[in-house]
Amino acid sequence: MPGVDKGLPAAEAGFVDVPAGPSGGSPAAGRVFYAFRAADADPESKPLVVVFNGGPGWATTGGLFLQGTGPYSVDMRGRPGAPLVKSARSLTEIANVLHIDARSTGFSYDFGTAPKGCHFRPTDDAADFLRVVFTFLGEHPRLSNAKLVLLGQSYGGLRVTEMVNLLLDYTSDIAKPYDLGRLVERWAARAIGPKPVDGPFSSIALGERLGGAVLVQPFIFGSAQLRAQEKLIAADPDLEKARPDMDEFDVRRSATAADEVLARSAAALANHETTTTLFGLDLDGVPGLKPADRVGARRSPHIPGPPLPGVNEAFVARLGALEDGDAYFHIHGGICNQVEANDRHELPESAERFDRVAAHMPLFITNARYDRVVHSPAILKVLAQTKRAPVADDAPRPNVARPGWFTFDVPLEDGIVRRAEVRFPHYEAGHAVLESQAASFVEDLAAWFHDHQL
Repeated sequence: MPGVDKGLPAAEAGFVDVPAGPSGGSPAAGRVFYAFRAADADPESKPLVVVFNGGPGWATTGGLFLQGTGPYSVDMRGRPGAPLVKSARSLTEIANVLHIDARSTGFSYDFGTAPKGCHFRPTDDAADFLRVVFTFLGEHPRLSNAKLVLLGQSYGGLRVTEMVNLLLDYTSDIAKPYDLGRLVERWAARAIGPKPVDGPFSSIALGERLGGAVLVQPFIFGSAQLRAQEKLIAADPDLEKARPDMDEFDVRRSATAADEVLARSAAALANHETTTTLFGLDLDGVPGLKPADRVGARRSPHIPGPPLPGVNEAFVARLGALEDGDAYFHIHGGICNQVEANDRHELPESAERFDRVAAHMPLFITNARYDRVVHSPAILKVLAQTKRAPVADDAPRPNVARPGWFTFDVPLEDGIVRRAEVRFPHYEAGHAVLESQAASFVEDLAAWFHDHQL
């Protein structure tokens, strides 16, 4: 039951029920899947890192979950089905980790089907993630003092900005339809103290519980970011020419490399012994996964491709067949795959929403050298367009293996401008930085945590 102290398990997986989104972007109720791993030592004194892929609609359990964020990883250089490798550096060394599959992706599923032509709504999506985070924290009060670190890849960067803004304004007219107030206030009462008698928890008080935003090759500023990176890519000899045989997520690879990664991921998720090692528990016993628990469940009709081969077949063989239209796992899904083209993605509003993140929490943004999909230096170009005066700093610093920082002006709510420093390390990697540089990434993150006393 919510609010009952279940203790803090070493590992846990489950589902959180989410309602239909009030803005129409998620027109059906559903269940969102999460997987938790406690920190290797002293978990009650460590932050909680919430990890998710982007897309929107790409499964975290088919992406970052398999790539160095936990104690074990898929061998991305081995053949499909090769034994797991112990992660050289795991996020669990420095934090508790909560992976979340977006609505109807990965192991998450919905009830009913979406109407044709519906559009993805960023706020509906952000509300789903906040509901999972605060439901989980409500059931694990021993993490009440844990600072929250949001780690999102690609579109996950925009999701972070939506989540932070929705949380800080949890009583606003935009937030009220999502009915998150009870969950937020239950967490805040434990993490901060009694609710003020004259109103809700302030954005300042809530912001003090946010430990940081970690953005892996993030998409944040809509078409302005895309236009800025087009010019930068055209001037970069390593990136300028797209070829049919090139993987734009990592220009060093052939176009078939992504399929090879998916084949490795599929083989891992289809193997019962492997999933037990990855999740730290027998996934087959998780409530909500079996056919009897999901009567009426459906997968989105807007899925652009087939499920990962072999994964659903493996679960069917162990747990039984599902109703037509349902599936145990789907790498890419979501009720609606089109991102709504509205002002929230465009300047100046997207910059203002990003400012609120930077005003309340430290920022860590990756700068991967061989990514044509998100070219991180374009973020500085967009900030320059909005007169936030970004300045890059690539000079070496003591005890820092990978240099990279930038500063920019953050307008605060009281009219004061603060100069913020963003960690901006360079990686010889493509879009999925952790796929090839997980150990370096976690090493940098550990140092950043130490610098910010997380």
